[in-house]
Amino acid sequence: MSAIGAVILCLGYVLGLLATKIAWGGFGVLVLGAGLSLTVKRVWRSAPKPWVWLLAGLLGLFASLYFQFRMPQPAATEVSRLIPPVEAPKQEWVVTGEVDSVPQLTRSQKAQFWLTVRQVDSVSGEVQYVEEKAPTGKLYVTVPLLQATGLYPGHLITGV
Repeated sequence: MSAIGAVILCLGYVLGLLATKIAWGGFGVLVLGAGLSLTVKRVWRSAPKPWVWLLAGLLGLFASLYFQFRMPQPAATEVSRLIPPVEAPKQEWVVTGEVDSVPQLTRSQKAQFWLTVRQVDSVSGEVQYVEEKAPTGKLYVTVPLLQATGLYPGHLITGV
């Protein structure tokens, strides 16, 4: 295979990765590769062989599917699943968890620390989060400095 063929295969892979932003984009790259394998020789006489274009389309399809497969997905009990859609009414939650890191001072004189979530309840008393397991995950919490005074890793805290 020539250097041009290798470049075309690399571009097929990159195009497949870029096509993940479009619904069915990987299949579009495959159709593009198949179409070019049939027509490019008419326009570009010294073009690579048709199988290179078809292989580039298949490689683009593989890249888009592989990208989606490797994209991390939050677990069903992940605390981030509590965030409602933008158009939903605002909800407040009472979160109980364990402090994971020593609070750090920010430039705005607030404290930030990591909190491992143990329990989540609705402020209004309505049960909004019903799961067989307790919610999991970590929250990056920012609080006024006085509220973080005396917190150390391992402390169990509750807050809205």
